[in-house]
Amino acid sequence: RGVNASPPPVPDSVVPGYGEDLRGDREDFVTDTAQLLVPHFNSDSRQASLSSAVFNLVSTIMGGAVLSLPWAIARTGVVVGALSILFWGVMGEFSMYLLIMCSRRTGDATYEDVASRAFGPRMKVV
Repeated sequence: RGVNASPPPVPDSVVPGYGEDLRGDREDFVTDTAQLLVPHFNSDSRQASLSSAVFNLVSTIMGGAVLSLPWAIARTGVVVGALSILFWGVMGEFSMYLLIMCSRRTGDATYEDVASRAFGPRMKVV
């Protein structure tokens, strides 16, 4: 058998439609998918309010925590799990404190600007 050997034939009974031209189905799929973007992505009717953006972000973060915390506690035990939650909560609070202090001392208003000033212009991209 060579490297360029063709695959063995597959009967139609095993894979229905094997070898047929599927371009028509793909064009239908692309057309159907494009209709999901109606109205256009930057339309006024697609703009989110600050409260809905915050709600979506918080519910996403909380949803992941609610689903993963029971498993993590079951694997580590109640005492270690509780101490871990407390530790990471303190670390999260401390990182927010550092960001706020850097922002106040530099006068930068965005996370991007604080990161750029602290770590150089390449961090604006990251």
